Amino acid sequence: MANLHLDQQHLVRWREHSGDYTHSLEHNLTSDSVVIDLGGFTGIWAEQIIKRYNCNVYLVEPIFEFWEILTKKFESNTKVRTLQGAVGVSNENKIMYISQDSTSANSEIGKPEIVECKTLDYMLHQWNIEEVDLLQINIEGDEYELLEYMLDTGVVDKVKTLQVQFHLGIKDAVEKHKTICSRLEKRGFKIKYSYPFVWEAWTKI
Repeated sequence: MANLHLDQQHLVRWREHSGDYTHSLEHNLTSDSVVIDLGGFTGIWAEQIIKRYNCNVYLVEPIFEFWEILTKKFESNTKVRTLQGAVGVSNENKIMYISQDSTSANSEIGKPEIVECKTLDYMLHQWNIEEVDLLQINIEGDEYELLEYMLDTGVVDKVKTLQVQFHLGIKDAVEKHKTICSRLEKRGFKIKYSYPFVWEAWTKI
């Protein structure tokens, strides 16, 4: 299976620019905003977003032990909801391999765990969400098929800003990334910032 990795050259630039504390957190959000984090892990990014904006945050985390951490961390915050499961292009079960923040269905490194997948539109319906101010996607290689699905179905139109970590190590990753970027532009999105195959953000024009 693929060994997922990021672009080292752009990763250096990201770190030089303190991207985790600038680009990643600097968005047009208020206390009424809706933020969804796909791949919430232990809530490090969510904690910073909440501290800065006090917005409504929905955390999706497939691995039970990490989901438990999220639940306990935010149990006293009524503006935070968590879901134990993975986002997918269909409602089904899949095997993921636990490797801390590199946990993935695309690499057989780590302990396997069966997780339940739900589509993003299913999640939005369950949560009664019509518009997402910021959708963060960090799902270790599954971002390609998810974004293709979102573009094909039109669910992407419910999102104002996309913040995505694209991964190398997936077959045809560079070409898929190029195609998705082109389709996002045609859908009315523009680049907010770009560190290819590290982090990038797209905002609705």
